[in-house]
Amino acid sequence: NLTVTGTYTVDTTVTASNNLTLTTGTYTANANTTTVGGTLNINGGTGAFAAATTLDCNGSVTLSAGALTAPTPSATTTFTVAGDWTISGTGAFTCGTGTVKFDGAAVQTIRSNSATYNNITVTNAGAAGTIFREAFTAASFTDTTASTKLYFKEGLTYTITGAAGSLDIHGQAAGTRINIDSEDSATQFTLAFTGAAQQVNFVNLDQCIAGTNAGTAYNSVDGTHNTNWTFSTLAITTPAAGSFINQRATIIGTATPGNNVVIKGTVGAVAFQQVA
Repeated sequence: NLTVTGTYTVDTTVTASNNLTLTTGTYTANANTTTVGGTLNINGGTGAFAAATTLDCNGSVTLSAGALTAPTPSATTTFTVAGDWTISGTGAFTCGTGTVKFDGAAVQTIRSNSATYNNITVTNAGAAGTIFREAFTAASFTDTTASTKLYFKEGLTYTITGAAGSLDIHGQAAGTRINIDSEDSATQFTLAFTGAAQQVNFVNLDQCIAGTNAGTAYNSVDGTHNTNWTFSTLAITTPAAGSFINQRATIIGTATPGNNVVIKGTVGAVAFQQVA
């Protein structure tokens, strides 16, 4: 265990094989890696990780008093949490422009105490999933790991403030859809899209209200207890076996989520006919 009660300024890699506890004073990581094998416990001190290259928490993170500043992102910066995440009391979390990634293998319970995040990313594909038990606000939310499970506390509102595309949930294929449901699987929760309408792909969605702006679920399963969601199927039919295309495609214009896209090609001897 490593307990910090004064000023601790890091000039090298630090590994706490068990717990790292900050009760008073400040732990300043600078441009270094801090690895915590057990719990990162901040109950009065300050964890200043803004300049850190990596904060890797292989256990839980508890912030009950004091402050925690997340690493500022770069091409090599990571902030990963494999256990539970709990903000409570007077604990102050500063996300900056960073990402908090929940990458455990067992169930992870996230208690945010209405904290604000820049980005939340989930890669936990464990059988019990990730449970968001308290409301949060995030500029963006990402889960593109196949077969993950996301549970949100019934009756609560979770707010996504970013532009279109800020909600990036994609189960990759029909056989590996991401499950999204309320914790009790019987009462609705709300995903409030205050910045723009959002979309998800390859999910099993139930008990969800899309608030403020609408949601669209592509190639997904409707659990029938959803509100303000549209379910749609996207598919592109490829040429029959043995056929080929000997012309380079020409892309004219751009499209945003929700737009219809017209595909044109040569039909018979006539070019630029709509084919899809």
